Amino acid sequence: MYWTTESRAFLSAIHEAGGTATMRDIRHRTDLTEGQRQHQFEKLEADGYIDVDRVEGLTSNGVAMKVAVLTQAAVDDIQRGVLSGEAKYSRRASVDVTELAEDVQTTQQYVSEVLYPRLQELQQLSQRIDELEAAN
Repeated sequence: MYWTTESRAFLSAIHEAGGTATMRDIRHRTDLTEGQRQHQFEKLEADGYIDVDRVEGLTSNGVAMKVAVLTQAAVDDIQRGVLSGEAKYSRRASVDVTELAEDVQTTQQYVSEVLYPRLQELQQLSQRIDELEAAN
């Protein structure tokens, strides 16, 4: 398996949690994004390094939370030093809500001023092509 920094950080978080970690545990122990965590769940499970379970009642919305459990293959590789690579991770950084709001506003403006007019132009061109083809 090719070990990325994200893979090592994810595996380290589970290892530091005693071999079993919820998605919440991993989120608090790393700075991996939601997408990166989901990818690592899939990747490490497919490669036989974790077993994935779901536990009811750990979330406020009633959705079962993912739990990663290290397999023997993971434990063996950890003992061989797989985590000794550059597994740089830290607690999740705080989010600047004002900055995110500005980014969302900028994105919405771009979509409404640039992308949406282009979509309308494409729809008009497509309709015109259909009319020309029907005339022939």
